[in-house]
Amino acid sequence: MEPFIKISDVSEALGVPTSTLRFWDNEGLIRFERNDDNNYRNFSYQTMLDICDIIFFRSLELPLSTIKIINTKSADDLNLLLRETKTELEQKIAYLQQVTERIEAREKNLEKYQHMQAQPLRVIKAKLSPVRSFNFQDKEMVQLYLDDPGLSADILSGPLNDSMVCGMFVDSEVKNIIREGDDEERNYLYGLLWMNRDQQMNAEEFWSTSQRLGYKPGHIICKYLVSTKEEGQELRNFFEAWLEID
Repeated sequence: MEPFIKISDVSEALGVPTSTLRFWDNEGLIRFERNDDNNYRNFSYQTMLDICDIIFFRSLELPLSTIKIINTKSADDLNLLLRETKTELEQKIAYLQQVTERIEAREKNLEKYQHMQAQPLRVIKAKLSPVRSFNFQDKEMVQLYLDDPGLSADILSGPLNDSMVCGMFVDSEVKNIIREGDDEERNYLYGLLWMNRDQQMNAEEFWSTSQRLGYKPGHIICKYLVSTKEEGQELRNFFEAWLEID
């Protein structure tokens, strides 16, 4: 390594603006040697060590006030600081992973909505999970809903939204079940159900289609997909829906 290199060379090589390097120098974070002839800052091996440390500790999101006193810490103190910082970063990584999973779930819902949008109502065989009554006082249930609104399971008992019960799809051993899960696959009229902010919906289409096909309709079980606007329409909530038919 050459003993003296200009600050502009350091800036270009490390991708750190010269203004930042000068600021770090003024704050006492790095040590430049001065040229005796013109008092310019010159780069040395110690400067390289200082800059590498700052870049490393800044990558850990440590404030400059903490970095300033790094060199005053013992090995034990420095090790403790690194362990604590690592724990904080691991917690952030776990949180970001959860956010990423929620994004992926929303993407899948959007894909399903776009696929179902082009499909007519049709009879399918399905085996639905039990539905548990939703309770806003249940913090765990509310958090599950916030994490994945797709767990919702609204139940309609009439074509004109005569009665709507809110619940969530759950495992069978959970209490407060408002609709038992299917023991085996059964027939459902399946398709995309929408509802606008005025509670208008296309539920009548499900009942009339089932009757036209010769079936006796029961309840509609709805699973939230996405809220969006179709061309020429107002904002609507869209659901994956199964109408019980016999």
